[in-house]
Amino acid sequence: MTRILSLWLPNWPVQRLIRAKPQLKQQPIILHHNARRGQSVAACSRAAWRLGVRVAMPLSEATALGNQYDGPPRPSNQHNDGLRGPSYKRTPLHIESHDPFEDHKALEEIAVWCHRFSPLVGLADEDPVETLLLDVTGIAPLFGGEQAMNQQIESAFLQQNLMVRIGLGDTVGAAWALAHYASATLRGRESFSAEVVTACGDVGPKKTPDPFAAEPRCAAQLLELPIEALRLPSAIVETLSRLGLQRVGDLMPLPRNELKARFGAILLQRLDQALGEQPEIIARTHSPTNFFVEWLFEHPVAQQSVIQQVIRQLIERLCFLLLKQDTGSLQLSYRLTCQDSKPVTFEVGCYRPSADASHLWKLTETQLERLMLRDPVTSISLCSIRHDRLSRRQKELFDDDHIRQDSSLVAALIDRMSSRLGRQAIVRCVLQSDAQPEKAYRYEPLVGGSVSRRKNNSHSPFSLLDRPLHLLAKPVALEIYDVAADGSVGHWRAFATLGAGGVPDGLKVARDGSVWVADAHGGRVVVFAENGRHIRDIPVPRPMVTSVCFGGDDLRDLYIVTGSRGGPSDACGTIYRTRVDVAGLPLAPARVRARA
Repeated sequence: MTRILSLWLPNWPVQRLIRAKPQLKQQPIILHHNARRGQSVAACSRAAWRLGVRVAMPLSEATALGNQYDGPPRPSNQHNDGLRGPSYKRTPLHIESHDPFEDHKALEEIAVWCHRFSPLVGLADEDPVETLLLDVTGIAPLFGGEQAMNQQIESAFLQQNLMVRIGLGDTVGAAWALAHYASATLRGRESFSAEVVTACGDVGPKKTPDPFAAEPRCAAQLLELPIEALRLPSAIVETLSRLGLQRVGDLMPLPRNELKARFGAILLQRLDQALGEQPEIIARTHSPTNFFVEWLFEHPVAQQSVIQQVIRQLIERLCFLLLKQDTGSLQLSYRLTCQDSKPVTFEVGCYRPSADASHLWKLTETQLERLMLRDPVTSISLCSIRHDRLSRRQKELFDDDHIRQDSSLVAALIDRMSSRLGRQAIVRCVLQSDAQPEKAYRYEPLVGGSVSRRKNNSHSPFSLLDRPLHLLAKPVALEIYDVAADGSVGHWRAFATLGAGGVPDGLKVARDGSVWVADAHGGRVVVFAENGRHIRDIPVPRPMVTSVCFGGDDLRDLYIVTGSRGGPSDACGTIYRTRVDVAGLPLAPARVRARA
């Protein structure tokens, strides 16, 4: 009898983020994406759900709700006279762009890790993918039975800081349905939906074991599940609900021909797959291929020529394995085990995937020239830690070999220079999000750099929401320059410092010498005296303040420009005007002199 195990990871995007950043576990988390009507919520954590945040809600509305969160009561060191309520420590709202590609990649890694429980592991046919399918036919006795197997799998996932719902059935459809909807029969559909979403991001054991997971036959239980358990499109589920068909068992007495004519073949297909009348195949997730070769010496070897000859043979053997898989190495890792000292390790990187033994040997030879071995070597191992498919180009009738040759020569030049000068010396410029334009880039090595390949990005890479909510860990100092009589600018010196998280943006000077500074993400205008002493703050209704300016006939009208932080809103980009008690100065012309 076939037995399929379904492992559902509820709210996988949030679970993945919390697993990668455990410090976010207690914070309200909102993941957003580009929807038809602008930015909207793609997923949210338990804390955000309690604040009223819902999936598909406009991001601006969700941000407004999230900013009201003060976190649970925290004990205060100050004296409490009993009249005041418990003290609260504000927990910041974490907003991040949803990355479906990273979700899918991380789930595939979990699937590979699950090969310890079953040789056949795959991802469920759903969107978004949050479920793993394991073929455990004949495997349960190895764990001491199905119940013991479920407990071991659940315990293993808890050690990985992951919450999992387990369903065990005779078919893929039945196992998927039991994992997602078995408990709904006991509590009702509404309470089930609320529990699943409010538990988003939690890590911990289930309160009660799933009573359906231990049953050897699940056909009867499957008929009691809601109609959503058949993995049908939402439009069909909505139509069936309007017709009063709430459970899977409600479909059984109806004529199959009429169901097919009304709802299409997908309804009968899903029903037959769940009941075992129609086969369903698990799309296997393959483990990544490890390219590894090793040489064990019979006696320790100290001769440099022998070591080089062995490494060259290992490279040839590794390239043979790579070519069999039509794969080229991007980064090689060498390990030389010494007799009486620590192993010596070094790496060699490539700009493009390569399975050319002579090219890889030239790069390795450069590293060996600088290698100092204090003790004889007992073994040498070589592993390709990063590899990719070899680039192939179809032959053309009038092929320009010079273009291909020049491209390969450039790649070879980059490899040789990186090997000779070090990978940190040959870099490229990569754009990144930063509040300060002069820091909106970073240098990344051309060889061996960790470039994430994003697919199907749901947002533009340079939207306003990519501006970080927490810009700098340390306060930022305001710098001033002395202007000479001829208009030239002299050396700079520190004038004042904003508090933690404050970022100065536009500023203006008043007639009394005070400096009026826009705090980019503080929702205020900060006023400093001429000597840098803090005088007061002018609160602004919007959190992002970008610039200030004095205007009016008497220059006593302060204009405040706001931007967008946290999502589009009707008030984003508003210009406020208020009367102040001091007049501003007109703009003074200055001539900037380039530094030598």
